[in-house]
Amino acid sequence: MKHPDLPPGDPGEEPDWHSLMEKLADIEARLDTMPQVPPSQGLSDQKLAVIATSIYRARRRRTEYFESALFGEAAWDMLLDLFVNKALGRRISTTSLCLAADVPQATGLRYIDLLEAKGLAERRSAPDDRRVTLVDLTQQGYRQMRRYVVDGVGKFEMPTVG
Repeated sequence: MKHPDLPPGDPGEEPDWHSLMEKLADIEARLDTMPQVPPSQGLSDQKLAVIATSIYRARRRRTEYFESALFGEAAWDMLLDLFVNKALGRRISTTSLCLAADVPQATGLRYIDLLEAKGLAERRSAPDDRRVTLVDLTQQGYRQMRRYVVDGVGKFEMPTVG
């Protein structure tokens, strides 16, 4: 008996490529809607959040020794902050995100625009206060940040948490 996802025909027949492509597109569409989390090497999201917080704090600590103008990576600081907050189930506003990146509001909003354009972050109104705009990582953004932290731990580039 043939598998229901295979096109009809005899085993020796030339396959119906159009039908196969449609099936493949359908499977890919279903996979895109499923949450995909990379292997965690036994680390919970909370532990990964602690590691990401450590990365963020180490980056911020540099300004105690060097001029902050040397380290202009607002988008990266935003991604770290968004990852930590999402992993811990916390909401973050555009204002808080700009403060976390240590950039003026106008600059921060441009970086948020860039993160949205790359499909890494999304904005929405706070359900309890329409004056507040919340920012969150998209599923793709969370998946990529999680993979970065997990891979870094796996390659011994980041501290592990007990």
